[in-house]
Amino acid sequence: MYKTPGLCGSKLGGEPYWDNQKMYPVDFKRNQLMLLTQINLEHCDFGELLRMTGMLQY
Repeated sequence: MYKTPGLCGSKLGGEPYWDNQKMYPVDFKRNQLMLLTQINLEHCDFGELLRMTGMLQY
């Protein structure tokens, strides 16, 4: 069964986890960029390659 990821979950597209105290990324026309993917590093095992906390977003 497919489980919809929460705000802090790993996902492709959707609504990103974002600190509203920071300016959201925009393009040259000042349009907000869309989330391509978000990876919650606490849910992954990359060994020594990456930190094991935080979010990787692009």
